[in-house]
Amino acid sequence: DIGLMFLGSVLNKRLDYAFAIQNGQGINIKDGNTQKDIVGKLDFHVLPAWTLSGSFIKGKGHAVGSSPYTGIVEGEDYKRNRWSLGTTLNFNKVNIRAEYLAGKDKDTKSQGAYGLVCYEILPKLEIIGSVDYFDRNKDAKSRQTNYIGGLQYWFYPKCRLATQYSYQTEKHGDNTHLIQAQIQVQF
Repeated sequence: DIGLMFLGSVLNKRLDYAFAIQNGQGINIKDGNTQKDIVGKLDFHVLPAWTLSGSFIKGKGHAVGSSPYTGIVEGEDYKRNRWSLGTTLNFNKVNIRAEYLAGKDKDTKSQGAYGLVCYEILPKLEIIGSVDYFDRNKDAKSRQTNYIGGLQYWFYPKCRLATQYSYQTEKHGDNTHLIQAQIQVQF
């Protein structure tokens, strides 16, 4: 993406903001239109351990593929408006996050939400539980819900080994079980 971003903090660093005007399709993809998107995010630090957040994107997308959920076809420019509200609570050994998001691509409304709790049971070892759902098309009631439980071990700062069990339910499909492991390295 190419654009112009303004970011900073005000109110003694209690309110962080980021606003951008941008154009692009993402990494290594040629931009398919000349439309600009307006993007913004606010984080209000109510207390040192509690943050409320909100974000939005208003603009035009360019479809790189066709979607069975929205009726948008490859090569089509479409209205893409999305927003979210979230909160985080960070205590000594407990972190809690939740977010609700909604959007409208062309004429199709979508929505989703998640809640996550992370508890440090030993130094560098955390147990995680979360639930999330996403409905790609509210009119078609295509909701997918995931229930996740797992462990993560931080073997180096910003590097972790994570294992988890996921149970996924689909409104119009089969329910699935998944066990997975991953290594994440950040530098």
